Amino acid sequence: LHSWNFDGKSAIILPKLRILHNRISIYVQIQPLQKSGVIFYAWQTDSPTKGDFILLALANSRVFISYSLGDGPMTLFSHEEIIARRQYTLEAICSGEHASLSIDGAAPVVLSVPSESSKRHLNIDSPAYVGYIPNRFYSLGDGPMTLFSHEEIIARRQYTLEAICSGRHLNIDSPAYVGYIPNRL
Repeated sequence: LHSWNFDGKSAIILPKLRILHNRISIYVQIQPLQKSGVIFYAWQTDSPTKGDFILLALANSRVFISYSLGDGPMTLFSHEEIIARRQYTLEAICSGEHASLSIDGAAPVVLSVPSESSKRHLNIDSPAYVGYIPNRFYSLGDGPMTLFSHEEIIARRQYTLEAICSGRHLNIDSPAYVGYIPNRL
């Protein structure tokens, strides 16, 4: 096993992934230092604002998985809150119209949403980012940074991710500034 520490300025970038599967499983152990941050993110590069993506992240001490088969995102939040500096094992599974999320082997939270698309698999061909999303994927103003993945990620809601940019603690009460995913890396 390998252990890495992410300080808001570093990430593991897995080379261009080619994921075309009915099922994707993410199994990871984390020991978060902040309440919010990106754990894993990959997307379909030919259509970054409308295509497939998968995101595993923390938002206000809750783990969530969000993914899309190209016809709108599905998002699943954990019931329990994550405590900083404590170790957790996360398992997220996305399979067609179904998703599950388990923390420390507990019974998974499950979501099933019928897809309007005839497609039932994730089509991802980007590099995958583990630990954070690089600066060019979001903008930061005087207020908080808001991750804005594919313009409509998480059912048109935007979630403020604290301290994801260079370890800076961001005021979540300020108006949100929106970042973006570029057409190309």
